[in-house]
Amino acid sequence: RRVGQLLGRSWETIEKLHMPSVISDEPKEVAGEVAAEGDPEPTAELVDGPNSSPVSLIAPHLAWRRQALLLQEGLHVAAVHIASLLGCEEGGWENFDFEALEEQVQFTLHGLLQGLEACNLRLERLYVDFDCLDDGAAEGLFGSEGMLKEELQEIQEVQGDCGALQKRCNGWLQCSDRATSHVMGLEALADFFEEAVPEMDRLVSCCGDFAARR
Repeated sequence: RRVGQLLGRSWETIEKLHMPSVISDEPKEVAGEVAAEGDPEPTAELVDGPNSSPVSLIAPHLAWRRQALLLQEGLHVAAVHIASLLGCEEGGWENFDFEALEEQVQFTLHGLLQGLEACNLRLERLYVDFDCLDDGAAEGLFGSEGMLKEELQEIQEVQGDCGALQKRCNGWLQCSDRATSHVMGLEALADFFEEAVPEMDRLVSCCGDFAARR
């Protein structure tokens, strides 16, 4: 029932109504908690065990979503700041912490990969569940002949979308140190997160939608 209530709402509404406790007002504290080595709590909600619920994807996604949106804004600000220093004889570069920005980008990109892995795991389990129903006698549950195979095809398509975003994210991980050192790279990273956030919203929603149909 809770999944049905969440589906169809905007992610901003879900964040305000259902998950206020998973979002920290201090993004660096969130980063510290999630990145702490040996701490099982941040990753526990991503584990898709036998008794897990589709809602388990939502809380970590909201935490990453908030972080990504803050970083996106910060990247635009950084780009403007660097552009304003170009050709400036008085300097001012010492006031800009490139290392901290790079760490934040790396953390957020790794968070995106973690979310994509969780979605892929959920989709794999759902595909197996639907495939097990494909015994010729379950078509009536889906209203008409062929609906079950359409479900399997849709899951595969969403898995392909996960893989595509994962590939782009890995690409940015390899060059993020260079991208954060100049204006065009910062703007390109901001554009990537601008696309990645709604795409992850859609992928997590698809996982919940497939689970609700199961």
